[in-house]
Amino acid sequence: LIDRRLYLPTSWTDDRDRCRRAGIDDAIGFETKVAMAKAMVRRAIAEKIPFRWVTADAAYGYSKGWRFELEQADVFHVMATTRHDTVVTRWALDHPVHDLFTGLPRQKWKRRSCGKGAHGPRVFDWARVEVRPWHREDRRHWVVARRSVSRPEEISYYIAYCPADTTLDELIRIAGSRWAI
Repeated sequence: LIDRRLYLPTSWTDDRDRCRRAGIDDAIGFETKVAMAKAMVRRAIAEKIPFRWVTADAAYGYSKGWRFELEQADVFHVMATTRHDTVVTRWALDHPVHDLFTGLPRQKWKRRSCGKGAHGPRVFDWARVEVRPWHREDRRHWVVARRSVSRPEEISYYIAYCPADTTLDELIRIAGSRWAI
């Protein structure tokens, strides 16, 4: 964790007296959580603060524009997204991520923990499918799926941009690290 900012809802930012009593400067206005996250990452890049990964939930990861911006800055990321998000594949420019895993052979799914939870290890079945395979030789784009062990119909998706030699276990570790925030 290299940065943090306090999120203030409009119920606070619209009440300047309340903000002043709490010591919040008048210059501080409402900002969405996504805008705050983008500003923090942009600042880290501009100030050349060393960091390896960006990870976020689907509220942030669904933004193709932000993922593209991170990629252009060569910032590795594992971002949750929705099942309705689309990616570029060999077969389509807008391939729904959930369709990539239909009929995936059983041996492609790996049961792994993505970290400790309140009730022990958070264990899921994980798989990944490469997308945009014609990109840079030293980088890869993956869609990663996290499937519930007890309810296999419940699947979450992540978009990853990373070094070519990044393992599935590393992507799982990064995806799981966002729960610590």
